[in-house]
Amino acid sequence: MKTLICNCNQTLPLDAPALQRALEKTPGASTDGLGFVHTLLCRREAAYFQRAAKDTTAQGEELLVACTQEARLFLELNAETEGAAGVQERPIHFVNIRETAGWSQEGRQATPKIAALLAAAQLPAAEPVPTVTYRSAGRCLVIGQAEAAERAATMLADKLDVSLLLSAPAARWARHAATPSTAGA
Repeated sequence: MKTLICNCNQTLPLDAPALQRALEKTPGASTDGLGFVHTLLCRREAAYFQRAAKDTTAQGEELLVACTQEARLFLELNAETEGAAGVQERPIHFVNIRETAGWSQEGRQATPKIAALLAAAQLPAAEPVPTVTYRSAGRCLVIGQAEAAERAATMLADKLDVSLLLSAPAARWARHAATPSTAGA
């Protein structure tokens, strides 16, 4: 995945070689595009984004832009760039390294965190998980290990009718686990 990083008009300290080294050590992470730090990718250097949009289309790759603030602008630029695939065909991902890492008092020491954010943004999208519809009608089911589930149930008991489903019974519950009427109750 090609990644474009920008130091936001030199307000964000980015160490491209260190980011590359960190991502080289991260299984599955790509360093493509990290050799160059842009300064105004969303304005004066927009042509670099457009070139990357075309190149990733030609190579069948996805594109990651390390800026969420200007995501709308980048999506518009992509739509207007001849030879760039639409986002339905070739997704463009965005990650916020500025507010979540670099714009802090520890910004100069944020390279590992920025590398982790970039690597996480390069991961494939998680498969959706199934959901279950439930109407509580004043009832609540607490699922978990005995001690934690019992604490949660105690906090809710004055407002809801609470049932427990224990994934791992505590020692004091183990002897009752065999009888259906008390198992997990």
